[in-house]
Amino acid sequence: MDNNNRYVNGVAHTGDVWYFPLGWQHSIQAIDAEDGCTTLLWFDDADGAGSINLSDMMAAYPDDILKASLNDIPTDIISEFPEKQNSVALGTIQDDRLEPSDYPLDLWPVFPVDKGSISDSGEGGVEYAVRQEQMLATLTMSGGRIELEEGGMRELHWHTNADELHYVLEGCVRNIVHSNIDFPATPAEEYTICAGDIGYVPKQFVHYLEAVGGPATVIATFNHPSWGTQGLSGMLSVTPAHVTSSTLTTSVEVAEKYFPKESTAFIKKDQMAIDEEDDESEEQDDDQPNTLNYVAVESS
Repeated sequence: MDNNNRYVNGVAHTGDVWYFPLGWQHSIQAIDAEDGCTTLLWFDDADGAGSINLSDMMAAYPDDILKASLNDIPTDIISEFPEKQNSVALGTIQDDRLEPSDYPLDLWPVFPVDKGSISDSGEGGVEYAVRQEQMLATLTMSGGRIELEEGGMRELHWHTNADELHYVLEGCVRNIVHSNIDFPATPAEEYTICAGDIGYVPKQFVHYLEAVGGPATVIATFNHPSWGTQGLSGMLSVTPAHVTSSTLTTSVEVAEKYFPKESTAFIKKDQMAIDEEDDESEEQDDDQPNTLNYVAVESS
């Protein structure tokens, strides 16, 4: 329900996304009589979980205020209200309340899977995105689902405008997070997390996700309505070879042979094996002058 008391009722199924703007009244009820429902709740600030609950309001104010607010409700009924927050209550399922109302919101708060979402794919993985471009109601947040085959990697990348929280839904993923702050005194952090674990990557920190021990599914969320990503392959594919080779103190021939020629969000490690003949080091002729121009490739 929005600030103008316009409301909508809807049903979200497995994989669907709901978005509630700050301060908008809402409730979530499991309607599957056998299996109930499990949801992931994400907030875009540290205090987001501090919701205003109906039971809180009733417990916080004296009887005379509640009687005036609730049509002179008897005091003995007020005494039966919870004395503390009752955020998860057992209710009844009313089928006639599940269809959308005739008084809809301007911003539809649910994004069903059957509407389809954009995807970014490659060898070993796929990413389904929910940004404001697809779901107008996402005013301050966005997210996506990343599915990785075993050995599949979400390539080295960084997010230009948002911090990331990722929740491992299935399997295990390995990650190394790098910041240029105090590097190399403070080395890149490596960790492996599995189903039920959460990882955090600050804005502009380089990282990747690699499925280990089997396939993996990761739910990612960002504190921006349309998160931005830059990746290593995209960076190398558009930067001139003489610049990247100078930065890495190697030859232009190496850059032209090995560095990516197009942006690839996902790769598989078993497809990156190098033949023995290609693995031979390319020695530089001692008589050939060193023409490195010491150009640094950076992201800021």
